Amino acid sequence: METITPRQVSAAPDSAQSISVFYRITALWALSEALLGGVLHALHLPGTGLFVGGASVLCISLLAHHCPSRKAILKATVMVIVVKGMLSPHSPPGAYLAVFIQGCLGYLLFPGKNYFKLSCLLLGVLTQLQSALQRLVIMLIMFGTDLYRVAHEFVNYILKKAGFAGGDYVLYIVVSYIGLHILMGVFVGWLAGRLPGMLKEQQHKIDLSSFAYSGNEGFASLPRKRKSAWKRMFPLLTIAICFLLGISVYFNLIVYNTAYSILLRAVIIVALWTWVITPLLRKALKHWSATKRSALASELDQVLQVMPYIYKSAKFCWASTSQFSFLKRLLLFPGRLAAIVI
Repeated sequence: METITPRQVSAAPDSAQSISVFYRITALWALSEALLGGVLHALHLPGTGLFVGGASVLCISLLAHHCPSRKAILKATVMVIVVKGMLSPHSPPGAYLAVFIQGCLGYLLFPGKNYFKLSCLLLGVLTQLQSALQRLVIMLIMFGTDLYRVAHEFVNYILKKAGFAGGDYVLYIVVSYIGLHILMGVFVGWLAGRLPGMLKEQQHKIDLSSFAYSGNEGFASLPRKRKSAWKRMFPLLTIAICFLLGISVYFNLIVYNTAYSILLRAVIIVALWTWVITPLLRKALKHWSATKRSALASELDQVLQVMPYIYKSAKFCWASTSQFSFLKRLLLFPGRLAAIVI
């Protein structure tokens, strides 16, 4: 892989700023994956793809804008996967696959800078579409097409009892789910295309006179693997599906054999995934990560050196928005942090 030439940026007079902008953007991307993605995955919260995928699009667009060659995106992708494995080892294999797909899409969609905004828009839409379809495919593999039929009959049964006409409402829900991701992709892509200019404006507005970084700052504690409740609890989705199947059998919407086949299929697939496939994938990923870690040791070290600086910058940015409401602080925080770091 190519060597990334260090580029000096005068946004802040700190030693961390002497590190190439490539490594600073890569560190931002890795932290968004490890911290934001790790927390959402550990807590089983919805919207992981929307937020983590959106952050990835912004970081990839910054790499495409600041780095002379698009090969830097592929290199950053490999480094982010390795750092993610180091900082957030409890993330599922699908999360690493998503990072890899996003990086490959970034490489393909940024052949040059002539159509930068269009490339950002396409990357945003395709990344969010991939996230939505990935979850739908997982649902289809786990529960099969019978689950769709059960949900369709159950929804129509409830609506008819309430005096409404029946329809293919489950399909509407699926289409709305995909549409929500596409709209999010359009917004993130639009934002990514204008992000370089917005960051320049933020750099002129931020007062760094009270910001000091010694280079020895501690780093925030990272999310650790949870061994108790969150890991052992049934996902909320599984409980809802069991409830749906039970009600459907009770009201004779489906025969009990169909419900048993859906649950048995899900149990077998989850068991295979949990005890066979996932350990093998983790072992292969660990071996690959160790190989890449040794090959990219010096460059990974530069990425890791930036992380305490990002942590210190994040504390400064959050404190600098204390006069605003909580919602406005959340909106201002990412832009200010990226403006200082980059």
